[in-house]
Amino acid sequence: MRVRSAARRRSLSLLVLTLATLTGCTLIPKTVPPTPRQVVASASLHESVLRTARFSIEVDESYDVPEAVTQALGAQALTSHRAQLSGSGELVFPRTGHMIGHITFKGHQYDEESINANDAIYVKETDGWHQSSVGAYGWGSLVSPLIVPALIDTASSIRDRGDTRIEKIPVHHYAVDLDRGKLAPVLAGSLQDSPPGSIGRQTVERGNFSFEVWIDRDDLYLRRLLLNVDTSIDLPALLAALAAGQSQPSVTPRPSLPPGTSFAIRTHEVVTYRDFNAAIAITAPSPARTSR
Repeated sequence: MRVRSAARRRSLSLLVLTLATLTGCTLIPKTVPPTPRQVVASASLHESVLRTARFSIEVDESYDVPEAVTQALGAQALTSHRAQLSGSGELVFPRTGHMIGHITFKGHQYDEESINANDAIYVKETDGWHQSSVGAYGWGSLVSPLIVPALIDTASSIRDRGDTRIEKIPVHHYAVDLDRGKLAPVLAGSLQDSPPGSIGRQTVERGNFSFEVWIDRDDLYLRRLLLNVDTSIDLPALLAALAAGQSQPSVTPRPSLPPGTSFAIRTHEVVTYRDFNAAIAITAPSPARTSR
């Protein structure tokens, strides 16, 4: 009886497999959906060989400075303020980009066109292009559309937020926790001019990062990223870094501040990418004056 039962089961299994073969079906999925980590790793690989892209960017950055700190600084006063950028442009990876942005800063609004040519920043003024010694808003290390995608390489854990669409394109949406130990090496190039104690260094070393990515389900390109950074800036360390960077000693004595005196910087950024590997050429303006 048991032999017959086992034989019947084998016959039934053979029949099912035969029917599956004849109908083109399979009992095992032909493809296993990739894990979030596999998708992010593939996106990182795609970013590493990406030649060009177009983008739009939104940045909202606020400095929250206690009134007591502003008063203590005197001539070096640092006040609470907010800066916002809404812009778009083109990128030639790894270090060149063109952007036209609308900026709101301390209640004032203006438009700015800028070019980042291998980390040399040019700003278009009414009398032509000027090479800027202080840069242009939007090309800073942690908000630059050229730099921020590199943060994907520092992922420590990834949480699936579900699939959705960006500009009608199906995408995977993930929340990514960043490994602080990997941030400095990944951002080393953009931080090379940021000494210890500077805002850039303190942000990497002390900031609380929230990072989300939207990755194309078909070609695995990074379609959108969202970055939130909250940082408490150690003011005595920042003033020491600024003083060390001056070519001439300041005639204004450095204010005496209690250890641990700080202020907060909060950055919210969204960048959307499109038109990958399009025909884009960006060159440094010539001639260009040096200003600021």
